[in-house]
Amino acid sequence: MLKAIALSEGATKHLSIFLLIPSFIRDGGYDLIASMRKQIQLEKSSCRLSTPQERKRFLSL
Repeated sequence: MLKAIALSEGATKHLSIFLLIPSFIRDGGYDLIASMRKQIQLEKSSCRLSTPQERKRFLSL
């Protein structure tokens, strides 16, 4: 994935700097973040219900 980002253009190209970090360290960092993802989750894990005003915009079957 990082190699594909390195070939891209734009702001994401700067993420290719992580290629300088050995893969076993990147993998360890990924595993750490993956194990803590529930704790650092920024958004709610459930969907909100639409308001009556929003429901009026959809067709009912």
